[in-house]
Amino acid sequence: MIEIYFKAILDNSPESIVLIGKNHEVLAFNKTIREVLYQYHNREIKEGDFYYPDFVVEDSRKLYLEAYQSAINGTPFCVQHLTENDAISYWFEYKLQPVYYENELLGVTLSANNITKQKEAELEIIDLSKKFKAILDNTDESIILLDLNYKIMAINQIALRTVPHDSSQETLIGRDIRDFIPDKDNLFYDYYSRAVNGESTSVEIPYQNVTKDLIWYQTTFNPVYDENKLLIGVSVFAKDITDTKRKDNLISEQNTKLKDIAWQQSHIIRAPLARIMGIIYSLTNDDFEEEDRNYLYKAILDSSNELDNAIKSIVDKTRKPKPDAG
Repeated sequence: MIEIYFKAILDNSPESIVLIGKNHEVLAFNKTIREVLYQYHNREIKEGDFYYPDFVVEDSRKLYLEAYQSAINGTPFCVQHLTENDAISYWFEYKLQPVYYENELLGVTLSANNITKQKEAELEIIDLSKKFKAILDNTDESIILLDLNYKIMAINQIALRTVPHDSSQETLIGRDIRDFIPDKDNLFYDYYSRAVNGESTSVEIPYQNVTKDLIWYQTTFNPVYDENKLLIGVSVFAKDITDTKRKDNLISEQNTKLKDIAWQQSHIIRAPLARIMGIIYSLTNDDFEEEDRNYLYKAILDSSNELDNAIKSIVDKTRKPKPDAG
């Protein structure tokens, strides 16, 4: 009766189970493995002197023999493996371990758990992760995902420019971002804290990289939630705007100079020019004495020199300045 109970338990197990003797003969098996093997080979497995490797698909036979040898020598073996032929394909987690009765080795028990759905889901996640990583690595923005304790959860390739040159994406996972942005008063931490509190923000942040170059980033901070709408971290998108910043600064500087030039034109240049024009007009009057004329000629010369200096000053201001990122 006990044997009937045990067989009933085994036959209702979702795992495929077979007991294999010391010469690969089939000693016992449950209903599940009989049905699985029938799908692969279209024939029934039977107890007795049957050679179990005949029921192992050819591509998996080498793995079976290796696992069997390990178990028969006393070391359990566990592996996930894709078992397939022309008609059918399943992922199984195989476990082989030695079986003893009163300290005597009977053989090896092989249990196979069908993990096809879990494995396909796992492989799909891996595939999506690779595609997601490829997308991240091919954008022109630095992207970093941080947890709520400043730890790096993900980082793309372009963001490596902001960390030591010997770092890689793999070695940075779990690192504290404060190791690379040591200034605790930096705007970065202010806006990170805002994102932790659920606020999305965007700000221009200057950053001095490992080569001491000043780089400006247009940086966006967003809170990140899981599928249950629980806050799990902060995403940081940073676009290098250094060239744009330099151009904006240059335009601003040029606008300031143009305003200065306009002021000089309306005040500094027009004053001596007006004097010169007035003196020339006065010289057309024949009533002037020689001494007065000499005085007016000197005034023209002085005003001309003043005008020349003013023009030189304007020319100097229009010269192209050196680029400046700050």
